[in-house]
Order: sequence, then C-alpha cells, then structure tokens
Amino acid sequence: MFLVLAVAFIGRKRWPLARQEVRFRPVRARHRNWSSAAPRTTPQVACTATASTNGSAPNEHRDRLVLVGLGNPGPKYEKTRHNAGFLAADAVARAYRAPAFRLNESWQALHTHIDIGRQVHILKPITYMNLSGQALRSFLRDTFGTGFERETEWSTRLLVLVDDTALPFGKLRLRLRGSDGGHNGLKSIAQALRSERYSRLRIGIGGDHRAGNGSAVDYVLSDFSRAEWRTMEEQVLIDCVQVARHWIEHDDLAKVVQFCNAARSTMHMPPA
Repeated sequence: MFLVLAVAFIGRKRWPLARQEVRFRPVRARHRNWSSAAPRTTPQVACTATASTNGSAPNEHRDRLVLVGLGNPGPKYEKTRHNAGFLAADAVARAYRAPAFRLNESWQALHTHIDIGRQVHILKPITYMNLSGQALRSFLRDTFGTGFERETEWSTRLLVLVDDTALPFGKLRLRLRGSDGGHNGLKSIAQALRSERYSRLRIGIGGDHRAGNGSAVDYVLSDFSRAEWRTMEEQVLIDCVQVARHWIEHDDLAKVVQFCNAARSTMHMPPA
C-alpha cells in the first residue's frame, strides 16, 4: 500500500508540460481536413493576428519550412522571459517528436528537423539574441543556396518565435510581416534577410518594467515567476504549438491568421 502511494506521489510531481503536452500524428501536406487533426481537448488561447494581402502560400514555396526560436544560450537564461522563443521551439520539437537538437558549429545554432511530406527545420541560434540573424543567414545559405539572398518574401517559409513585452503575458500574436518593434533579435533577422516580410509569432511576456519596476533589460533577462512558469508549461507553450502546427501544415496562411485571431474558445481550425 505504501509503495502505491509513493508512486502516485512521484507521478504528481513530474514536469507539468510532460503531463499535458500536445501529442499528435503529423498531418501530410496534402491533408485538407483542417479540424480533424486537432487534439481532442485544447486549452483556450488569447491570440490576435494581423492579416495581410496575398496571404496564401503557393505549394512550391512550402516544401522546406524554417522555424526559428529566439533566445540566449546556456542554463543562466533558460527560464528567462527573453527565452520564450527558445521554449516555444522546444515545445514544437517535442510535439512532433523531432530528433534531439544538435549543435551545428558552422551555423552557430542548435538544429533539428522533421519530415511530414515537407521538410521542417527548427533552429535555435546560440549567437545570443542580438546576433540571431547571423546564424539564420549561415543556415539559409547552406540549405537554400546563395540564391536565398535574392528572396524578399519569406512569410510562407519562415516563422520566428519571439518574446514581446508589448503584449500581456500569455497573449499570442501571429503576423506575416511587419517591423521589428524595437526587438533586437527581430532586427537582426530582418538584416540577415534584407526583408521584414517573414512570419513571426509574438509571445506576450508582459511589461512590468513599464510601471517603474526596473529597466526593460533587467525585466526580460529575469526568470519567469513561479506562477508564470506554470502557466507557460500548462497553457502558453501548448498554444504556441497549436499555432505553429497550423502554420506548418496548411498552405492558406490567411486562414491560419484568421484562426489565430478567432481562437479564443477553441484551437480547432474551421473547415477548409
């Protein structure tokens, strides 16, 4: 009897995300039933999105996709607010059961990939936030060839996962293009691409510093509070996985943006 109780107690202490982590069988790119691939139960998501013209992506531009999580490397920054992009990239990789991240020294990035009928690369630059674009540029040169420098439209092939102090904690915003909003990581990405036309999922981390509680730098480089960390594990990262999953698996990005905007009570996509 004592042994059973001990096992049950240990089970309750496991990492919350492992208990509620989204698991699904990846859908092939040809799949068009948008709702059937969604999990049975999904937490609510507080998400807004900005639509744009020409949001639909041609299939030939969706055979190789890139997700980039922004953050700073090392245990010191692991649970900081500025690493929300790293945390989201890790969550997406786990949900797709991707191989372990491996360090590519020539790219200066951690990398993994999945194949669901289209190649999906997940990248975490280890250059520190302000130089993230250097790692992405090296990766794109090796993966897409030198011709990538002539491209100006990346919204159909590149999704950047990034923290945002302008959004309330836990709120998500998907955009297919736009300015860097003062974020040095996004600024570096735009410089590497010579374009601001790429998708980005902004992850709200709040802005306590705006109320006079310290500087912005101190705030983003501080750890999530215990309550915030629990919410990140049990809801926010799961929501990030769902938004990223639909961006990956469906070609009509305008509809993905609409889904993100409307997904306040459900994460199921509308019928195609």
